[in-house]
This record gives sequence, C-alpha cells and structure tokens, in this order.
Amino acid sequence: MWLKSFFSIKSQILIANVSKRSHGSLSFPGFTVPLSPRSPDLDLYVLGMWRESSWVTEDGFLVKKEWFGAPQRRACAYLYLIFSPVAQNLRCQKSTFVGLEADPVETFNWTTDKAETCDNGALCQETVLMIKAGTRTAILATKGCTSDGAPAITFIQHTPAPGLVAVSYSNYCEDSFCNNKEDLHELWRTEEIDAPRGSTDLRCPTCLALGSCLNAPSLSCPNDTNQCYQGKLQVTGGDLSAPLEIKGCTSADGCRLMSGIFTVGPLWVKETCPLRSVSPRKVESGATWLHTSVWRLELLLLLSLQALVH
Repeated sequence: MWLKSFFSIKSQILIANVSKRSHGSLSFPGFTVPLSPRSPDLDLYVLGMWRESSWVTEDGFLVKKEWFGAPQRRACAYLYLIFSPVAQNLRCQKSTFVGLEADPVETFNWTTDKAETCDNGALCQETVLMIKAGTRTAILATKGCTSDGAPAITFIQHTPAPGLVAVSYSNYCEDSFCNNKEDLHELWRTEEIDAPRGSTDLRCPTCLALGSCLNAPSLSCPNDTNQCYQGKLQVTGGDLSAPLEIKGCTSADGCRLMSGIFTVGPLWVKETCPLRSVSPRKVESGATWLHTSVWRLELLLLLSLQALVH
C-alpha cells in the first residue's frame, strides 16, 4: 500500500492508495466497494482529515478507528472515496547513433539501457536512416520521445539496389518502452542488397564518409545502374546532427538519393549535389548525359533568355 502525507497547520490529510481487490471490488473491513467492469484500471483513493493516533492497521489496510465506533463518530471522519485513473507519463528508450558499418545486420546493436520521461501527449519513436555505397553502410539512428506525429510504422526504400541504397524506418508508438527494436534484421535485407550481379562498362567514383570523402576509387557499376551519383546529406533532428558525402553508381535520376522525401521520423535531411555533376553514362553516340535536374535547369535558363529577347 502506497501512503503519502501532506501536512497543514491544523490538520493532516491522508492519501492512501488501496490496491487490495477481490472479484471486481475493493474490500474494506466492514464493507465492500464494487468496481465498474468498464474501468478495471481505476485506483481507489481515500482522503480524510486525521490525527495519527486515530488510525490503525486492519487486515493490511490503514483504517479510521471511528469506523468501528458510534455512528456519530463515523460521520465526523470526513472521509471521501474518489475513483480516479492514475496519470503516468510515457517512458521511452533513449539513444542516438551515427557511424559506418561493413555488415550492419550482424554488427549494429540498437539496444540501450537509457530512458527518458516524456511530456504529456508525447509518443515514443525509433528512427533509422541507412545508406550504402560500395562496401560501407552509414547508419543514423535515434530513439526517444517526440511531441509530433501519430502512431505509425513507416518503411521507405528511397533508392533500391543495385548500386547506392538508401532505406529509412520509423516507428511512432504510444506505450512505454515500445521503441524497443534491437537490430536491423527485418529492415536491411542483405540477400537483396548484396545479391551478385554482372557489371557494365560504366565506372563511377565510389565512397561514403561522415564529413567528406578522402578518396573515391573508380569502381565498375553493377547491371541495372546507368548513372554516377555525387551528393551530400546533412541530417539533423532526434538529438543528432551529421554530414554525409556519397558517391557511387545508381539508376536514380538527378539529385534524388532520398527520392524527394526529406523527413524521416524526427530527422530532417537536406540533399545537395554539384550543379553540373556529369554522369558518364555511355549512349550509342558516345556522348555523356547530364543529370535530369541539371537538364531541367538549363532548359529553364534557355526559356528565360528567349523571353528576354522577345
């Protein structure tokens, strides 16, 4: 039984949480209080003006002596029974991780002993962004409370294999410690991402780094890729902040590694690419192709110049 006392000048006020229940009711010495079947989680609070000498323990309960005395003395006990749900703030796992892994399924451990208490109305969240280039995978992961969003699970393949891979996962939930995913086994499908594929004549500088690439060797691209990508991501939110540089083979057009989706759970992703990043994709004429975004920009400039001339 939980007991807490508040003191005032003339009297003392007792709040006692009585948790003894039997068949949908609370049993007191001498009487029973039924509980509504629709409210099984309600706790009974007993409030009363009291003097320490007037309270005794009976059958595991703290009770008023006057309950067993004369009726007029019972009437002076000033006792009130109040049924009220106990408000408990949500508790969530708390962690952040930013790093590079060679085999994220086997090496990344998302468990944590840390926790935090959320504000009223908040949810628990767990979010991870994974980007692969060459043999390395960047992992940016966060767990904790969030005041935005609604309960939902979201999985997005921003850029699928082959070549560069970008995948994100977020889970917003409303039970304490529900953000408890321990690893990436269900999210990072190695058999699909690392499936052997033939190569093309296309070669691209390939690298993945937190910050900037120190070197980017030119590697043969797998089949079903047709462009070289070069870009940077700035990831913020969820108590983390990290810059990434990515280069490699892809089939995605333009500066769209994130496929135009820039919010991942509490994370905000800013993607930037060099203005005139040239993809050495070979066509029948032997010419090179510009990224779609650059072509659109040049078309816009051409139309603007024509408007000025006329």
